[in-house]
Amino acid sequence: KSPKNHLVSIDRDLDLVVLEFEPEEIKFSHKKSWFQISEWPIPRIEKGKRIVTLGFPGAWRRTAGVECVFRRVAIPLTVTDVSKYGIAAFSDGNNDQVLNDMKDSLGGISGSPAYCLNEKRELCLVGFAKSGVETTDAPNRKYQSSPDSPLPAVFFTHASFLQQDGSLSLANSNPENLPNI
Repeated sequence: KSPKNHLVSIDRDLDLVVLEFEPEEIKFSHKKSWFQISEWPIPRIEKGKRIVTLGFPGAWRRTAGVECVFRRVAIPLTVTDVSKYGIAAFSDGNNDQVLNDMKDSLGGISGSPAYCLNEKRELCLVGFAKSGVETTDAPNRKYQSSPDSPLPAVFFTHASFLQQDGSLSLANSNPENLPNI
């Protein structure tokens, strides 16, 4: 089937797409499982909180013939800033070691989910990895990273744009109307 047949919602500005299908519909051997979203509306993360993104960095992929192995990695970060549309984890002292360790391995994590622990100590979806390296002369850059860091930041789109029906909505995601974590 074409991915277009599974399309629920797409927003190019948010860099997000929602597809609907069941694991049983995947016609090859896999060990996929789905993470259930526990809170609706999805809360927004606050500056200073810790998050973790689970990704499959491209540098760690191995292929041999028709077989492909993806190693997953947990990447813990401190939220440096939040805006109406995004979450940033800048190399600011708290994130230096993680970003330096991962500098050659972050390619391929775009779209990876980011979680935090809520008050009940449950994983709570808060964002999706969007981009990494941003040069110091980028026009929308708000912060200067540590001068010796080769990777200035990792950026995420807020998961709160995702609605319970699978649609993406900017209108229903006003930060003033959403709970914070």
